[in-house]
Amino acid sequence: MGSVLPNGKIEKVQWCETHKDAWQTNSVGMGSSAATVTAWAAKVVAARAKFENQKMLQQAAQMATIEFHDSVADLSRSTSDIIKQVKTKASIDGTNDAYTLAQVPPPATPGPAPIPGTPFAFKAELIPGEGALTLTWKCTNAGNAHGVTYQISRRTSPMGEFQYIATVGPKTFSDATLPAGSSQVTYKIVAIRSTARGNAAEFTVNFGVGTGGEVVATVTPAPKLAA
Repeated sequence: MGSVLPNGKIEKVQWCETHKDAWQTNSVGMGSSAATVTAWAAKVVAARAKFENQKMLQQAAQMATIEFHDSVADLSRSTSDIIKQVKTKASIDGTNDAYTLAQVPPPATPGPAPIPGTPFAFKAELIPGEGALTLTWKCTNAGNAHGVTYQISRRTSPMGEFQYIATVGPKTFSDATLPAGSSQVTYKIVAIRSTARGNAAEFTVNFGVGTGGEVVATVTPAPKLAA
């Protein structure tokens, strides 16, 4: 009989439903009895009723879940609105009394901004036909990079003094003021956030002639870190 009945639960119920009338009519002829088949038929009806009740309860549970989630979302919005009112009251009063009365912790005093990182991974590329040099670099800043700018200085001779040339926000800069005929320039870049300054990094760009006769720029390996 195990090979006759389907595997699924509702499929078993459906199979029995399709055989109920024939079994009740032919109970004795097929080797059973009227009493046995009548009791079996009642179980078929009961199984169908339990299945329909299960579907109804599942639908009700799904609807109840949706309503609960909507209710919590609405509660969260209302709670946030009241907390905003508490913050506004505390700001106007200049005290934390409103937070105390609301049993809400006041906002923590923000700590000082972390010191910016040290620039690294320098690259330099000449812009064909313009005589400008595009510089790019990376910098890992603690916290995040918000408010970080980069101060760029340059010297055009190994023993010369660094001269400030620009401050930029992105980690890239196009130097269009290179002295004609330069064979080597050194840049110093410092990351700055507000009044905090990171460690300066220096790197040297050398100019030479490529295999095709074009001018090429290369960055000296292992850039020197300056205090």
